[in-house]
Amino acid sequence: MFPHEIIFEPHADVHSLFSNAEPSDPFNYLKNLKSVPADSNLYNVYGYDEPAAKGGNKILIGTLTLQGSMVTSKFGDTDIFVRHQILNQDVELRPDWKDYYASYKLGGKCPYQVKLMEMGLY
Repeated sequence: MFPHEIIFEPHADVHSLFSNAEPSDPFNYLKNLKSVPADSNLYNVYGYDEPAAKGGNKILIGTLTLQGSMVTSKFGDTDIFVRHQILNQDVELRPDWKDYYASYKLGGKCPYQVKLMEMGLY
């Protein structure tokens, strides 16, 4: 089966490396990322076996660990894409989850699209 939701939580190894304050330069994050020690644990990855509101359990799936040092790359900016499962396919397999997805509550619209429409930006 598949998780209802996947959560990436910063690992304790890197959680306190960065400030939550607004940066003076929006590209400071590049410098900050390069300061992450090589081979650090970056995230604990969790999945819910059911919607949390339905009593789902948060289960540790694994840890995302850096291999070597952080680097920037044109390949990473232009050629890495993450394919997402179409939500309707999930609902076909788990129709009892339908009421827990925001897009179904919003008439099939993406929550971000709705917010942008409310702001007059879409």
